[in-house]
Amino acid sequence: MRKQTAHHQAWTSEDLPELHKARELWEHQPLKALTFFQMAARKHPCNQTALIDAARALGDAHHIREAKALLTKLDHHAKQTPQAAELIGQSYRMAHMPDEALEYLQLAAASPDCLEAVIELVIYYERRHQTERARQWLEPALSKNPTLPALVLLHGRLLRREGEHTKAINQFLNVANEESAHFYHRSEAWYELANIEDAQGDYHSAYRSASKAKDLLRPAAKDMMETDHLWRNRQKEIAEVFSSETLESWKNSTRASKLTPCMLTGCPRSGTTLFERVIGSHPMIQSFDELNIFPRYLHGSMFGHAKAGEDGASAFQRITKASARSAGLKYWKLFAQHSPPNENHRVLLDKNPSATGQLPVFLRMFPHAKILYALRDPRDIAVSCFLRFLPLNSISAHFLDPNTTLDWISKELSYWQGIKQSIPEDQWHEVQYEDTVRNLKQTVMATLKLLDLPWDAQISNYLSTRTQHPVNSPTYLEITQPIHTRSVGRWKHYAFAFEAAFDRHPQLMEQLGDD
Repeated sequence: MRKQTAHHQAWTSEDLPELHKARELWEHQPLKALTFFQMAARKHPCNQTALIDAARALGDAHHIREAKALLTKLDHHAKQTPQAAELIGQSYRMAHMPDEALEYLQLAAASPDCLEAVIELVIYYERRHQTERARQWLEPALSKNPTLPALVLLHGRLLRREGEHTKAINQFLNVANEESAHFYHRSEAWYELANIEDAQGDYHSAYRSASKAKDLLRPAAKDMMETDHLWRNRQKEIAEVFSSETLESWKNSTRASKLTPCMLTGCPRSGTTLFERVIGSHPMIQSFDELNIFPRYLHGSMFGHAKAGEDGASAFQRITKASARSAGLKYWKLFAQHSPPNENHRVLLDKNPSATGQLPVFLRMFPHAKILYALRDPRDIAVSCFLRFLPLNSISAHFLDPNTTLDWISKELSYWQGIKQSIPEDQWHEVQYEDTVRNLKQTVMATLKLLDLPWDAQISNYLSTRTQHPVNSPTYLEITQPIHTRSVGRWKHYAFAFEAAFDRHPQLMEQLGDD
């Protein structure tokens, strides 16, 4: 009997042992998990679940061409049912291909049973500031499902953007007070209310609303904070053996790349998104916003040799030149899958807030790299982190009360103050948020000097030149506004809640030269 070819095999969707193993590994060992996802897709080429899961994982890891090849195999399924189209559309979006997702999501959204596709489309257009298109998809679904929390929340956002604050508040309150709604939706609604109240000058109400949001998130945050503590200890061990002499030895044995890698990092809410928008408009800079390529995927790959229980310092010192070079080649390859550099590009700007603790490893990979470090009055950082909805992770889990917020900021900035002593001054520059909003050109000129680039007129027009550029940051709406100074000294409105926490960290003001 002739063996069936893959083309003629029956399609299945059963779950597989390889997929179970991959999912177990995904959060903390993503590279190892990828091998199991790929194994499942190879061994079971007609298993829809294997192809979908592998494509999503590969895409998230920025192996976009491989992810697309797997999803292309499922094209014929997308045309069979709206649910299949929805699943494939979501997979394209999760694999960093949002534009490719549109065709499938629009096909699915025509069915009343595919509300997730509608939600995806509304989010897609709202984040790209195409509010009319967003409303066209939202309104029919909302009329049939007027109490669905996800739709009501999106409606509130559109109303707020249109200046209909009273109506927006009512929508957000409906979600925030709906006990049957998912805690994440309720939390987002309370944060939305906090930001409206903050804009209206009702600071006590804004603080209360943000606190209610955090009460909903707190049960899920405990384990995440423990994970961050473990990483922080490992990073401290690495910092102890990271020295100027070590960095110089790496530079002497490594040739600088033609395209200069530049990491833009700092605390969340310190101005990284604004500055990436501005400096990224320079035609010689190829800029990427929070793709997480190095922090999530390449950082860990450089410690593949580490032994169980080995301390961070020892594992860091045993990173070989070959391992660093391999990670560097992958770095260029993965960014190129999003957008290859053109002949004019001289700098690749990689914006990743909260990557301070990973800078020594980044410099092991690229010893000649440049570092842009965003600074801001830490009191303003703390208040902004407290009031802003940030996806819950091991870092944002610290921002659930004033004390832990300031504790985290203090440790992050102290780490930077320590390791920058080991980096030559011609490789790093601090970008002060207050200077950026008060004297943009002077701040940019100092940065261009570090990057060895001339001034370009496109920087002055960054709002118009980069409006359609995708923004992954939660602050995607704010950076469409002209630069202003309203957020400088914002902490004073919340001194009633933060003063005790501020008093616990006098060294923060001393570090930044603030009195």
